[in-house]
Amino acid sequence: KNYTRIFGNIYFGKLYSSLHLGLRQDFSFRKPFFYDIALTIQRFDYFNSNPDPFFEDLRPSFLKQYEFYGRLNYGFPVSTSSLFKFGYSFGNNRDEYYQISSFLKSDEPDRTNFNFHKASISFEKNTLNEIMYPYKGRKQYLSVSYVVGNEKNTPGNTGPTLAKSSQYHNWFGLRAYNQSYHRVSDNIWSGFLLDAVYTSKKAFKNYTSTLLSSPYFAPFPQSKTIFLPHYRSESFVAVGLMPNLLFTKNIYFRA
Repeated sequence: KNYTRIFGNIYFGKLYSSLHLGLRQDFSFRKPFFYDIALTIQRFDYFNSNPDPFFEDLRPSFLKQYEFYGRLNYGFPVSTSSLFKFGYSFGNNRDEYYQISSFLKSDEPDRTNFNFHKASISFEKNTLNEIMYPYKGRKQYLSVSYVVGNEKNTPGNTGPTLAKSSQYHNWFGLRAYNQSYHRVSDNIWSGFLLDAVYTSKKAFKNYTSTLLSSPYFAPFPQSKTIFLPHYRSESFVAVGLMPNLLFTKNIYFRA
């Protein structure tokens, strides 16, 4: 009736490496509930690739993100496909980056450390027929969060200043997400996407560190593997259409 799940995974790669460990317990009482605990260490390495295949690019990565955080969630189901969740997390984000595009191997990157605590409340609903590339069902969530933290900035030699700085931050965040699919005919399903974010977050010490600490819109799996500054902002609204033309149950054209 009640079960415990212990899980972990490791990724190794040029772009992304991580270690993730967690524990979840579900209790099937008259009013069921669950809690989970997790620790994550991860690194994103956004590197400049040389377009010439015959010469090695000796420049270092222009952006690296190191993240360590722990989380504790408590939740309970509202229906068979939806749940209500309370969350708390803490951690440290360390970013290394250059503020110019024409940097050299001998240049020293800027470094920003952000130690934070975050509390959140969220409602989630998911009836999608596939984890990736679904064409039926819907996934929706609404979350409210509050973040407090301290930013420490250590400039390199590519920015306008060499002075170290420290700054306290706190902000509220609200995010609403909808991915729903609607039947047009037996072979055509039209998807609608809405991703809206509002935060009261103020700017960090420089423009790059502000973008790195901001929410981002990732409409495709590939958009998570590259740094897209125009898709990052303290607040944004994004909409999209996703038509699906079914040839069979498992083969379909998606745009």
